[in-house]
Amino acid sequence: MKKRPSLFAVLLAGAFAGSLIGTVLADSGVHLTLLENDEETIDTALEDKQPGPLSQSVYISSKASVTNMEANVFVRNPTIWIGTNVDLTAIAAYNTKDDAYGTKFEITAISPIHCIGAAHAKPKLGTKYNFVGVDNRTVTRTITAELNPVDDVEVYLLDRELPPSVTPMRMLPRDAVTYLPPGTELGLPVIFVNQHNWLYCAEAAGITPGNDPLVVYRAPLGRTRQAFNTQVISGDSSFPELVLVNGVPAILSLWHFGGFGAGPLEAAHFDAINGAMQKLSQQAGLSTNYQLRTVSLKGIAKE
Repeated sequence: MKKRPSLFAVLLAGAFAGSLIGTVLADSGVHLTLLENDEETIDTALEDKQPGPLSQSVYISSKASVTNMEANVFVRNPTIWIGTNVDLTAIAAYNTKDDAYGTKFEITAISPIHCIGAAHAKPKLGTKYNFVGVDNRTVTRTITAELNPVDDVEVYLLDRELPPSVTPMRMLPRDAVTYLPPGTELGLPVIFVNQHNWLYCAEAAGITPGNDPLVVYRAPLGRTRQAFNTQVISGDSSFPELVLVNGVPAILSLWHFGGFGAGPLEAAHFDAINGAMQKLSQQAGLSTNYQLRTVSLKGIAKE
């Protein structure tokens, strides 16, 4: 990890540079790297927090049923450890059951009408999902079409658009790996929701090379992160692992393997996902041309 210059060093540079202080600050490495930015946000949020339902439960649910989803009611937890300013509305409330397998599968909105998930945990067409907006209004949407553009990535089309109260999840850009240190000592913290609708912290150990890179996770090294970590088990597939960039969540991967977890680097499949979104819209005769939105890395220093 790059070391940020001390305040003394910046002031000393300013003494020589005079009116060029702004340039010195902009070009001297003062900006945080993606890893540092993410660490600072997550570790600050974890300070003085205790694991448990008061800090980790995404919802205070007063009514939830898999047989009458249109009547479900969810209330977002105002004391969640990451804070209420981090928007997780794109992650569907997890109470949907696929009768063919008796297993729950997750989806995450990536546009007002498109969602993403893991291909190995694919729900049937016609499966219904609840999304809960920032206004705590629960809306139900149905999967009407799907495409498998690459490997373990599945893209879905909903029966109608989500309301503005549900914010589609952003992605890391195509060149995201150039903002991260190489090798197996990455130590990048992420947040994720599991099948019990609890919010946890995981830690990416590294990203494998090649055309289909895999993000491999490990036990968090910090004691506080360890307290907010849990093993990935059957039923957690498809849940996204999110990097926070200036407080804005962005998809790094989706769970594929269990244990401490692993999943495809979704930025490597950026164009394939965009292509699937466009094809699904065209097949449905939609005039909208939704594409993936990336999180802004402006001001983030490269490693």
